[in-house]
Amino acid sequence: MTREVERLLLSHARASIAARLGLEVQEPDHIHSLERMGCFVTLYKAGKLRGCIGCIQAVEDLEDQVREYACLAAFEDYRFAQLRPEELEGITIEISLLSPLRRVSSYREFKAGEMGIMMSLHGRKAVFLPQVAKETGWNEIQMLMALCQKAGLDQESYKDPAASFWTFTAHVFGEEDEM
Repeated sequence: MTREVERLLLSHARASIAARLGLEVQEPDHIHSLERMGCFVTLYKAGKLRGCIGCIQAVEDLEDQVREYACLAAFEDYRFAQLRPEELEGITIEISLLSPLRRVSSYREFKAGEMGIMMSLHGRKAVFLPQVAKETGWNEIQMLMALCQKAGLDQESYKDPAASFWTFTAHVFGEEDEM
C-alpha cells in the first residue's frame, strides 16, 4: 500500500462524510486495482474515540467500503451522537486494513498489541483491532475480559471450551500521520 493510496483512501473517507453532511465536496480520484480486504474506519475528536465501524472480511471494493464505513462511523455508531457539520473540521480519520482471519485453537495464541482478535460464543461475537491494546494499555487477559463484555458475555467467558477465536493483523494509517 503506497502512501499515495493511503492519502486517497483518507480523502474518500472525509469526502463521503462531508457529502452526507451536505457540505460542498471535491471528489477524490478513483483508486484502481485495490486488493479486497476487511477494513475499519475510526474517527477521533481531540484524540478520543468518536466513532468506529468496519467489517472483518471484505464485502465490496475497498474504496467503497472506506466511504461507507466512514459514514457509518460518523452517523451510525450507537455509542455516539451523529456527527454535526461543525464537528467535521476537528475530526481525524484513521483506517485499518485487515489481514485475513486466522482461526486459532486457543485464546492463549493471542498477543495483545500485535494482533486483533475476534471471539464467538453462543451466537455472540466481538472484535478488537490490534491498536486497542496500545490505546488502552491492556494486556492479553484484560483484552479478553473486555472482549467478552463487549459481546455481552460474562468477562471470564473466554475460558469456555466452546469459545472460538480468530486473530488478524492490521495496516493502520491516518490523517494524524500527515501532521
